[in-house]
Amino acid sequence: MDVLTEALRKRTAMSDEKPRLLVIDDEPMMGTTLDLLLSDEYEVHYCPSVREALDRLGTDRDFHAILCDLMMPGQSGMDFDAALEAIAPSLRDRLVFMSGGVYTANARAFVNESNRRLVSKPFDLDVLLGTLRSIGAESADSI
Repeated sequence: MDVLTEALRKRTAMSDEKPRLLVIDDEPMMGTTLDLLLSDEYEVHYCPSVREALDRLGTDRDFHAILCDLMMPGQSGMDFDAALEAIAPSLRDRLVFMSGGVYTANARAFVNESNRRLVSKPFDLDVLLGTLRSIGAESADSI
């Protein structure tokens, strides 16, 4: 097989793969729901805690996007954002927070000042998909 044919085969195989989405939420039902809603377009990987997500990112950073609950017991989405800055700052542009609207004063300030993407729970699927797709468009533009 010549080099051009091999390159085309690899590119076609890569384009058939779904983009990978990391979901971080302390509610397992949310992980299951997002998997059901998004599995036609994304390969969904669920972590029930910030700690587990950070452990995963220690060995696997190949995610199109990261969808993280803002308010969780223990470590919050804000804690995840700070840790991500330390271990993989390039992934912060792929981070989308989700929230049911319950905020602490710190969380409200973070949302207002951080300029991070935020989608509301319950989800409007079109808004969620549009947000995730916009990350893909930004990534493609930067290649």
